[in-house]
Amino acid sequence: MPTGSEDCLFCRIAAGDLPATIVAEDARTVAFMDINPATRGHALVIPRAHAADLHEIPGEDLQAVALE
Repeated sequence: MPTGSEDCLFCRIAAGDLPATIVAEDARTVAFMDINPATRGHALVIPRAHAADLHEIPGEDLQAVALE
């Protein structure tokens, strides 16, 4: 499993340490419902590997997030 940051809420959700309504997941990504949705059905798709911002996400993970 990719390493993450103990302080990162998204890493903790991806690791299963924080509760979330998971709607899809695979080896590279986790998709879950937003707790403060902009619209009904708003979900977030994140890479499993920690990245501080969009520019830090490896290409393979970014592609997997976009395709999810």
